[in-house]
Formats: sequence, C-alpha cells, structure tokens
Amino acid sequence: MLVRSMAFHFLCMRARRSVCAARMFLRYCALVALLVATLNTNVAANVVSPSNDFSNLNRRLISFRTGGFITGVFGILMMPWKLLGSFQSYIFGWLVGYSALLGPIAGIMIVDYFVVRKWTLDLDGLYRRHGPYEYSNGVNARAIVALVSGIAVALLGLAEPELRWLYSYAWFAGFAFAGVIYLALMRSVPVMEPTNALLGEEV
Repeated sequence: MLVRSMAFHFLCMRARRSVCAARMFLRYCALVALLVATLNTNVAANVVSPSNDFSNLNRRLISFRTGGFITGVFGILMMPWKLLGSFQSYIFGWLVGYSALLGPIAGIMIVDYFVVRKWTLDLDGLYRRHGPYEYSNGVNARAIVALVSGIAVALLGLAEPELRWLYSYAWFAGFAFAGVIYLALMRSVPVMEPTNALLGEEV
C-alpha cells in the first residue's frame, strides 16, 4: 500500500508539472502571437503612409522602398524607447502632446464638411485641378492658420501653469479653437458649387 501510495503521489506530481509546463508554453505562444500581430499592424499602419509621403516629394529620387528606409531612420532617431521609460512620459508627454496635433485637424475637417460645405462632398473635385479643394497650389492657407492656432492654444498650457488645463485637455482645446478659427476665416471665402457631389446621407 505504501508503494502504491508513493507511486500515485509521484504520478500526480508529474501530471501537475506537465499541466504547468503546458500552461507556460501556451502563455509564451500567446505572447509571441500578440507581438507578431502588433508588429504587423504597426508596420502596415505607420510605415506605409510616411513611405508614400517621402516618395511623393520626389518620385524620381525617392522610391517607396527608399521612403520606407527613411521612415525607419527617423523612427530610430526619435528614440521611441525613451517614451516608454515611464508612464508619465508616455501618457502626458507623447499621447497628450500628440493629441494637440490631432485635435485641431479633426476640428478643421468636421467644421469644413458639416458647416462650411453643409454635408456635401465633391468627389471629382478631390482629384481635379482648379477644383473646390485646391485653393492656392493645393494649400488652404486659412486651414494652416487655424491648425497652427489650435496647436498653439493646446500647447499654451506648457508655458503657463495657470492654463495647464489647456494641455491636459489638448485634443478638446485644439479641436474647439481650430474649428472656430477655421469657420471665422472661411466665412469670407465663397464655396464652389460641386459638379458631382454626394450628400451626407449618401456617403
């Protein structure tokens, strides 16, 4: 009986160790799968777009592959590992600071579509020379002024401690201020009639 009991105990210990080893193996497999998925997603989302941007600067000298290499070099020079040094530098330094750029862009786009153009999108005009979206050589100077103003207001909280809340809510502050400035500047600009438009309900 003693021998049987010892053998049974030994088998139970071996089974438990096997289960623990299997669980650890599955955890490592899940971690590797998560890392691969994250890398694939970020490569597709964050490398393709800037590679095209660099290539569009001069297609004869910069190919899409060269644009990808330039993007990689800039990514290394930015030292992203510094952002992950602490949660404060990542959240309050990078994410909040980055939102100071995204908020004004969103405010300008939403005001332009819903207020200035009244839910109307000219698809042909997006690709036509001298269309409603070309402005001055493809640049809307009023939108640039609104963008810079929205970013400046959002970042003002870094310079003035009393206005720290502007930086803490950088996306919302930049969104609101840039949208209002853009709307005020576009009031004096006549909106061209679209040739092939889609209303908001059809988009």
